[in-house]
Amino acid sequence: MMALFVLFPSWANAGFSIFSCYLVDNTPSLGQRGSATESLNGFEFALATAPSGYWTRDMQQECYVGAHASFYVPLGVVFLLVFCVSPPVVNFVLLWRVRHKLDNHHTIQVYGFMYNRYRRRWFWWDSVLMCQTLALVAVEVFGGVLEVVYQALTLQILLMCFGGVNMTIKPSKDALLRHLEFWSCVVLSTTIALNLHFVTGTDALVDEAGGVAIGVLVLVINLALIAVFAATLARASWPRVRAVGARALEYGGYLRRMRQPADAVEPPPEAAKEELPQQDDAAAAFESKPGSQA
Repeated sequence: MMALFVLFPSWANAGFSIFSCYLVDNTPSLGQRGSATESLNGFEFALATAPSGYWTRDMQQECYVGAHASFYVPLGVVFLLVFCVSPPVVNFVLLWRVRHKLDNHHTIQVYGFMYNRYRRRWFWWDSVLMCQTLALVAVEVFGGVLEVVYQALTLQILLMCFGGVNMTIKPSKDALLRHLEFWSCVVLSTTIALNLHFVTGTDALVDEAGGVAIGVLVLVINLALIAVFAATLARASWPRVRAVGARALEYGGYLRRMRQPADAVEPPPEAAKEELPQQDDAAAAFESKPGSQA
């Protein structure tokens, strides 16, 4: 299950990429002289020769034709059902079966990592997160055939929706974690909106003061978010770091004591040296008494 959560985005990307098709860019030289497509520009030529575009995994292969339609499309359907659709469903079904035993020790040991960070009412929220991941990957894969502006706007809409839903429902137990997730969506949406100025603006914007200000602002807000994440992680880990450091110092002192020679005994203090002769004199006087030998 842990491997599933780690590999799920990569599996989704691989599954969706099978259905990702791309229309060739506008290239007027594609129309051959004397042919029926001579008067067509590159985009029209691509539509005339490959109406569904070309497969992004192999730009020599037309989409939904030949090997792509007979082999890769069925394979992609099975792959999506097994590795993209089934994980959220299986996650929900497994947790729903033990919904009345979430506080049981065995349930916590087996499924705890799937619901411990959520409130009991939303114990199945990991399935929703998987669906959100699928949506983001779908925009990344299928949005590649769109113009950059439309792809960026679609991604921005998804991020805003995810942030709003998470802050409204509040499925996570930890308020700090909810706030970090929300501000991550805010920073990403703001970064996309600011970078759209470079896409829709003129080429001179990069060298102008406005372009420099946009670049600096994007850099600052992203570094600030990274700093907040690092500070949060350091704060949560500091007690453990202190405990490890204390044990290391204690172990170092133990090693230093072990390295000392066995006969390296500290001399007794001066007061003890003065008491030793007095004790010997008292013992000798006791033995010299006539009745001490009895």
